Amino acid sequence: MDKLIELFESWMSKHNKIYESIEEKLLRFEIFKDNLKHIDETNKVVSNYWLGLNEFADLSHQEFKKKYLGLKVDYSTRRESPEEFSYKDVELPKSVDWRKKGAVTPVKNQGSCGSCWAFSTVAAVEGINQIVTGNLTSAVPSAS
Repeated sequence: MDKLIELFESWMSKHNKIYESIEEKLLRFEIFKDNLKHIDETNKVVSNYWLGLNEFADLSHQEFKKKYLGLKVDYSTRRESPEEFSYKDVELPKSVDWRKKGAVTPVKNQGSCGSCWAFSTVAAVEGINQIVTGNLTSAVPSAS
């Protein structure tokens, strides 16, 4: 148990975590332990990827989903487009792996800003810039 507490304290320090009360810290420690157990169990049975601790290790699955997943849309400002879109008659490959073509930057952490649309737009602009100029430049610092 002492090793778990040390790991939690080290993780807190690394991610600048400060809790408002001892009760909150105990709750976060319990969630941290559950997430660590999930990481360990998953890494024992899955071989094509590896899970590790990150800055979200003190959040429950539901808390993470509520805070970081999903688009928050304001439908009151939505407008219909008067123009129709049509495809040109062009032969296209079944798929393209833009990572292999060097047009993908490292993953970025959008935090809780709720602007996933902006991050996907930035990624698209970075990619098209590399395709056109040959220069891959990351517009936002990547996740640590």
